[in-house]
Amino acid sequence: MFDSRVLTMVLKICTSAMAFWEGAEVHASLIKRGLDFDAYVKCALMNFYGRCWGVGSANEIFNEVSIREDLLWNEAVLVNLRNEQWAKAFELFRELQFSFARAYSRTIVKLLQACGKVGALNEGKQIHGYVLKFAMDSNLLISNSLISMYSRNSKLGLARTVFDSMKDRDLSSWNSMISSYTALGCAKDAWDLFNQMDSSNVKPDIITWNCLLSCNFLHGSHTETLTVLHRMQSLGFRPNASSVSSVLQAVTELEYLKYGEEIHGYIIRNGLDYDVYVGTSLIDMYVKNDCLDSARKTFDNVKNRNVVAWNSLISGYSFKGLFDDAKMLLNQMKEEGIEPDLVTWNSLVTGYSIWGDRQHFISLVN
Repeated sequence: MFDSRVLTMVLKICTSAMAFWEGAEVHASLIKRGLDFDAYVKCALMNFYGRCWGVGSANEIFNEVSIREDLLWNEAVLVNLRNEQWAKAFELFRELQFSFARAYSRTIVKLLQACGKVGALNEGKQIHGYVLKFAMDSNLLISNSLISMYSRNSKLGLARTVFDSMKDRDLSSWNSMISSYTALGCAKDAWDLFNQMDSSNVKPDIITWNCLLSCNFLHGSHTETLTVLHRMQSLGFRPNASSVSSVLQAVTELEYLKYGEEIHGYIIRNGLDYDVYVGTSLIDMYVKNDCLDSARKTFDNVKNRNVVAWNSLISGYSFKGLFDDAKMLLNQMKEEGIEPDLVTWNSLVTGYSIWGDRQHFISLVN
């Protein structure tokens, strides 16, 4: 005999498999057996409908319940967040509070992530107030999410206040704050915090070093980017895909072709050429150093090429006046289902302009 626990498990399987009609049949069976009032069953139903039939159906399940436990409130918020119904999720969170239900830590974390993603600073501040009211700020995941939320809303002062108020910090806390400074171009603050981290006997990881590499590159300190690379390597850290992407961009700006070729060798030896961003950075480096043959070889070896990779090589051909190669690449791009964007067309237009090809220039502009 199937009980609610078994049918809930079946429903979860239907959700994972996107088995629309089978899940609906399970729902009918639950109603027939009078088992659809269980809170865990309701949550499973909301998750199923949210994933397979749309968030509106999931919300209908929630609205049918007269007595709502904490579990149901939290699931309702999470279902809407998973379906990117941000306003509805925030509305449900407010209703949750008026109903004297309690939000779970994971719900708070997801809400804060949403506030950072969509720039909902006011909602984020309200959630911060809720966190303080119920003494949830001792939860590291929540505090780290607060730092990220404030930084993504360009409120570094508030992010730093949260960081400084934390009694216990883990490595993610330090990395969140350093990356926040990095993203908003505050190189000095990032380095000051890194030095404070070191004096606090907290050991950096590869994420920390990647933040510093990115920080120096974005701040225009290209030579310092290479210095950071050497420093992290001397401490035993092996650059990963993110590391070499930042370094390649710095090398490109410095026009250090030989250095770039050495990095290319490191990429191949360490199997990092699978990464599309690494491949794109390599193509760009060769293009800007007038090594179009090497750029093309690298391009041909990149899997899952994005539009940036295509644009880089097309612009390289265009600026050198190799318009037949550029147009062949444009046609290949379209054949592979990649739509040219404004950068693609601008590359060709600029190329025709540079080489004084007025006829093609006007034709393409029109």
